[in-house]
Amino acid sequence: MVRKINKKNLVITPNLERAAENEFILLFPDKANTYIEKYNLAMEALEKEEFSKSETMLSNVVKNLKCHYESYNSLIDIALGQGNHLKVSKLFKQGEKDVQLILKNLKPEDMICWKYGSNRDFLTFVYNIGVRSLNAGNPVKAKETFSLLLKLNPSDEQDVSEILVDTLFELKDYNSVIKVSENYDKDKNPSMVFNEILSLYITGKLDEAKALISNLNSKNIKVYLQLEKENSFFQEESHKYIPFNSLQNKFLYYWENFGEYWNSAEGSIEFLKSNIPLDVCENFENETDSDDSPLEDLKTCSIEAFEDNLKEKNLKESTIKEHLDNIAIFQETLSSKEKIKEKLILVFKEGISKSRLNKLVTSLNQYFRFSIEDKDLLKEILFEFRNLKDNLLSSM
Repeated sequence: MVRKINKKNLVITPNLERAAENEFILLFPDKANTYIEKYNLAMEALEKEEFSKSETMLSNVVKNLKCHYESYNSLIDIALGQGNHLKVSKLFKQGEKDVQLILKNLKPEDMICWKYGSNRDFLTFVYNIGVRSLNAGNPVKAKETFSLLLKLNPSDEQDVSEILVDTLFELKDYNSVIKVSENYDKDKNPSMVFNEILSLYITGKLDEAKALISNLNSKNIKVYLQLEKENSFFQEESHKYIPFNSLQNKFLYYWENFGEYWNSAEGSIEFLKSNIPLDVCENFENETDSDDSPLEDLKTCSIEAFEDNLKEKNLKESTIKEHLDNIAIFQETLSSKEKIKEKLILVFKEGISKSRLNKLVTSLNQYFRFSIEDKDLLKEILFEFRNLKDNLLSSM
C-alpha cells in the first residue's frame, strides 16, 4: 500500500509505503531521481569544501523535493559553519512545514520507525525541533514534539524518553516523569530509574522511592558512583544536555544532565545517599565491566597518509592544515568510534562555538571517508556522527 503525500503534484514529495501493519517508510518516487542525484553532487562539492556550490544545489533540491531532510540537515550544517543563525532558523521553519505534510497523511495508529533507514533523517529533524524548542524556553512545544516522536517510533532508538523527562522536569510534571520512567527499558539506560526516584521523592512517595533504591542493580550503582566523582555541575547556572543515544556508556553524563533537578529538590541527594547500602557501593566501586570499555572497532591510517589524501583533492593549504590540526585532537582515540564520541563531547563541554564543532566533525568525516573502506560501515559512521553533532548543536 502506498499513500501519496502530495496529490496535486506541484512539487515532489515522498510517498508513505506500508512496510508492516501500521508501519510506513518514506520513499521518494522515481521522478525524484534527478534531484537526488543533484543532492549527491552537492555532497561531493561539500566534501571538497565548495560550500557556495553545494548550498546552491541543495537549495534547489529542497525547493523542488519536499521533505528531503538529508538536504535540510546539510544546509543547516553549512549555515552553522557560516555563523548564519538566521538562515538556520529559516531552514527549521521551512522544514517544520514539510513535517506537517507528512503528519497530516498519517492515521493516529501509524508509525514511522527508525529501523527503516530512509526514515532516520526525518526523525532526526523532528528530534532537533524538540531540542531547539526546549533550549528556546518553550518546554510545552518540546513536550509535544518528543511525545509525537515516541508515538511514531515507540522502540525509541533516539532515546527520546530521556530528553522528554528533562522537559517534564522543566514543566514540574513529576507524575508524568514517573509514568515515562516506569515504562522505560531500564536495561537500555540504567540512569532512568534515578529520575523516577527523584520524582517519587518530590511528590512525597518516600516508601516507593526507597523500594526502588533497594532494588538498584550494578549498572544503576555505576550511575550513582558518578555522583561521587562529579560535583562541579551543581555550581553551573545552566547545563548542556548530553545526548545518551550517541553513547555506549550511558551512565557517564546523567548527573550533568539532571543534577540541577536533584540540587533544587532540598534533601533529595542526602535521601538517596542514606538509602543506598554502603557495602553495595564498595562491592562495585572498583569493579570494571567489559561493557564499559569502548571497542577498538575502526581501522586507522597514518596522519601522513591522510595528509597525502587531502593534497590529492587539491584543497587549499590552510584547509589541509585545519583538517590535520582537528584530527590531531582525536589522534589517541581514532581506533574506536565510542572513544571519538566521548572525546568530541569532552571538547564540547569545555566550550566551543557552533562553527568550531561543525568543523571538527567535517574533519572527522574527511578522515572516515579515507580510512573506512566498507561503504555500509562508512555510511553508518557518518550518520552517527552527524546525529551526535546535530544533537550537540541543538543544545547550544
